[in-house]
Amino acid sequence: MDDYSLLMRAADWNTTQKSVYTEIAERILRGNSRGRRMIALDGRPGVGKSLLAIELRVALARAGATSFVASMSDFKNERAVRERQGRESATGYYDDTYNLSELKRNLIEPFLLGGSTAFVLDAYDAHAEQFVEPDWTTTGPDAILLVEGEFLARPALSRLWHGFIRVEAADAVRGSRMAKRDGAHPIVTHPSHAQREQANAHYESICDPVSRADIVFDNSDWESPVIR
Repeated sequence: MDDYSLLMRAADWNTTQKSVYTEIAERILRGNSRGRRMIALDGRPGVGKSLLAIELRVALARAGATSFVASMSDFKNERAVRERQGRESATGYYDDTYNLSELKRNLIEPFLLGGSTAFVLDAYDAHAEQFVEPDWTTTGPDAILLVEGEFLARPALSRLWHGFIRVEAADAVRGSRMAKRDGAHPIVTHPSHAQREQANAHYESICDPVSRADIVFDNSDWESPVIR
């Protein structure tokens, strides 16, 4: 999305969205005014992390800041690794879904190095089950990387972030969104959601991402988001 498209997207915001997104962008920039900075957008499936990441890119662009978005979904392990503890294992989902080595080596470490060091924003296509051809990106000395996904307060990642946003939404809303997006069952307590829900419950019990968060963003209503 080019700079013009980013700025034009803000024209679709209502008053509440404009106020909330602008406040979050201001808080990000207030705490991280210069250099390369990384902000985590953490939450369960269906809370709207990817949409929030886009809107924050818009808000940051309006404030004159350069930003990029990366999704943990684009840094998954191969299927054989993801399923080595069993296809339905919640522990396996937490331990093995994401390729943290690839994430650090090709995105986080080069991004933080600055200068002309190039980084990649995606590494694996889980639909095609194959690594993607690297698309190397560079940027100036002052830039923000928004990383959205699950388990971002886990010990292997928790100290990397310059800011941490926990995104939440009501279970009924999450289920409805996943049904529309993925054709999933609309009730998150259905057995088809058990693996991810149990993995996220485990993560929340050991990492307490809400307490870790600088901002808790309630996205239950797209039109009326709330900072808690």
